[in-house]
Amino acid sequence: MALYDCDDLVSLDIDDESEEGREMEMEEVLNFGQDVCEDTKCEEEVRKEEAKKESKTNKENALECFGLDETKSEKWMIKFGKFWYDVLSFVWLVFGAFTFSFVIFISQKIDVLFNNKKRSILFAIGAYCAILALVVLLIFIRK
Repeated sequence: MALYDCDDLVSLDIDDESEEGREMEMEEVLNFGQDVCEDTKCEEEVRKEEAKKESKTNKENALECFGLDETKSEKWMIKFGKFWYDVLSFVWLVFGAFTFSFVIFISQKIDVLFNNKKRSILFAIGAYCAILALVVLLIFIRK
Protein backbone atom coordinates (compact mmCIF):
# COMPACT_ATOMS: atom_id res chain seq x y z
CA MET A 1 0.00 0.00 0.00
CA ALA A 2 1.59 3.20 -1.12
CA LEU A 3 0.73 6.61 0.26
CA TYR A 4 -0.29 9.13 -2.35
CA ASP A 5 0.27 12.82 -2.39
CA CYS A 6 -2.75 15.11 -2.54
CA ASP A 7 -1.70 16.10 -6.07
CA ASP A 8 -2.10 12.46 -7.11
CA LEU A 9 -5.71 12.52 -5.96
CA VAL A 10 -6.43 15.71 -7.83
CA SER A 11 -4.86 14.37 -11.01
CA LEU A 12 -7.08 11.28 -11.04
CA ASP A 13 -9.27 11.37 -14.10
CA ILE A 14 -12.66 10.11 -12.98
CA ASP A 15 -14.28 10.93 -16.34
CA ASP A 16 -12.60 7.88 -17.88
CA GLU A 17 -14.96 6.03 -20.22
CA SER A 18 -14.06 2.49 -19.18
CA GLU A 19 -15.57 0.95 -16.05
CA GLU A 20 -12.34 -0.89 -15.31
CA GLY A 21 -10.32 2.33 -15.23
CA ARG A 22 -12.91 3.96 -13.01
CA GLU A 23 -12.85 1.04 -10.56
CA MET A 24 -9.04 1.12 -10.40
CA GLU A 25 -9.07 4.83 -9.63
CA MET A 26 -11.70 4.41 -6.93
CA GLU A 27 -9.67 1.57 -5.42
CA GLU A 28 -6.61 3.83 -5.28
CA VAL A 29 -8.63 6.52 -3.51
CA LEU A 30 -9.98 3.98 -1.01
CA ASN A 31 -6.50 2.57 -0.38
CA PHE A 32 -5.24 6.09 0.30
CA GLY A 33 -7.99 6.57 2.88
CA GLN A 34 -7.19 3.25 4.55
CA ASP A 35 -3.50 4.14 4.78
CA VAL A 36 -4.34 7.43 6.48
CA CYS A 37 -6.65 5.65 8.95
CA GLU A 38 -3.99 3.06 9.73
CA ASP A 39 -1.39 5.76 10.37
CA THR A 40 -3.79 7.54 12.73
CA LYS A 41 -4.46 4.30 14.60
CA CYS A 42 -0.73 3.72 14.95
CA GLU A 43 -0.22 7.18 16.43
CA GLU A 44 -3.03 6.60 18.93
CA GLU A 45 -1.55 3.24 19.92
CA VAL A 46 1.87 4.84 20.41
CA ARG A 47 0.34 7.52 22.66
CA LYS A 48 -1.46 4.87 24.70
CA GLU A 49 1.73 2.83 25.08
CA GLU A 50 3.66 5.91 26.23
CA ALA A 51 0.96 6.71 28.79
CA LYS A 52 1.14 3.12 30.07
CA LYS A 53 4.93 3.34 30.35
CA GLU A 54 4.71 6.61 32.31
CA SER A 55 2.07 5.14 34.61
CA LYS A 56 4.21 2.05 35.12
CA THR A 57 7.25 4.21 35.91
CA ASN A 58 5.25 6.22 38.47
CA LYS A 59 4.01 3.00 40.02
CA GLU A 60 7.52 1.57 40.18
CA ASN A 61 8.80 4.77 41.81
CA ALA A 62 6.04 4.60 44.42
CA LEU A 63 6.76 0.94 45.15
CA GLU A 64 10.48 1.64 45.47
CA CYS A 65 9.84 4.61 47.76
CA PHE A 66 7.92 2.52 50.28
CA GLY A 67 9.86 -0.70 49.80
CA LEU A 68 6.93 -2.66 48.40
CA ASP A 69 7.17 -5.58 45.99
CA GLU A 70 4.41 -5.76 43.40
CA THR A 71 4.35 -9.56 43.38
CA LYS A 72 4.44 -10.02 47.17
CA SER A 73 2.35 -7.06 48.37
CA GLU A 74 -1.41 -6.85 48.44
CA LYS A 75 -3.20 -4.69 45.89
CA TRP A 76 -4.63 -2.28 48.45
CA MET A 77 -1.13 -1.62 49.77
CA ILE A 78 0.13 -0.90 46.26
CA LYS A 79 -2.79 1.44 45.51
CA PHE A 80 -2.38 3.22 48.85
CA GLY A 81 1.39 3.50 48.31
CA LYS A 82 0.89 5.02 44.87
CA PHE A 83 -1.75 7.43 46.21
CA TRP A 84 0.46 8.50 49.12
CA TYR A 85 3.46 8.90 46.80
CA ASP A 86 1.36 11.23 44.62
CA VAL A 87 0.30 13.23 47.70
CA LEU A 88 3.89 13.56 48.88
CA SER A 89 5.02 14.58 45.39
CA PHE A 90 2.36 17.31 45.32
CA VAL A 91 3.38 18.57 48.76
CA TRP A 92 7.02 18.61 47.65
CA LEU A 93 6.11 20.63 44.55
CA VAL A 94 4.14 23.17 46.61
CA PHE A 95 6.88 23.36 49.23
CA GLY A 96 9.51 23.76 46.55
CA ALA A 97 7.57 26.52 44.87
CA PHE A 98 7.68 28.60 48.06
CA THR A 99 11.22 27.80 49.14
CA PHE A 100 13.71 26.49 46.63
CA SER A 101 12.39 28.33 43.59
CA PHE A 102 12.64 31.63 45.47
CA VAL A 103 16.19 30.90 46.62
CA ILE A 104 17.29 29.81 43.15
CA PHE A 105 15.73 32.89 41.52
CA ILE A 106 17.32 35.30 43.98
CA SER A 107 20.69 33.55 43.86
CA GLN A 108 20.78 33.84 40.07
CA LYS A 109 20.10 37.57 40.29
CA ILE A 110 22.67 38.08 43.02
CA ASP A 111 25.25 36.00 41.15
CA VAL A 112 25.48 38.83 38.63
CA LEU A 113 26.57 41.14 41.45
CA PHE A 114 29.01 38.84 43.27
CA ASN A 115 30.21 36.63 40.37
CA ASN A 116 30.43 33.80 42.90
CA LYS A 117 27.81 31.05 43.12
CA LYS A 118 28.51 30.09 46.73
CA ARG A 119 28.18 33.63 48.01
CA SER A 120 25.05 34.30 46.02
CA ILE A 121 23.37 31.10 47.27
CA LEU A 122 24.29 31.86 50.88
CA PHE A 123 23.06 35.43 50.51
CA ALA A 124 19.78 34.23 48.96
CA ILE A 125 19.22 31.72 51.78
CA GLY A 126 19.96 34.46 54.29
CA ALA A 127 17.51 36.81 52.58
CA TYR A 128 14.86 34.09 52.57
CA CYS A 129 15.38 33.35 56.27
CA ALA A 130 15.26 37.08 57.06
CA ILE A 131 11.96 37.43 55.23
CA LEU A 132 10.51 34.43 57.07
CA ALA A 133 11.74 35.75 60.41
CA LEU A 134 10.20 39.15 59.68
CA VAL A 135 6.85 37.56 58.84
CA VAL A 136 6.88 35.45 62.02
CA LEU A 137 7.89 38.49 64.09
CA LEU A 138 5.05 40.57 62.61
CA ILE A 139 2.57 37.80 63.40
CA PHE A 140 3.70 37.67 67.06
CA ILE A 141 3.73 41.47 67.42
CA ARG A 142 0.18 41.67 66.06
CA LYS A 143 -1.10 39.30 68.73
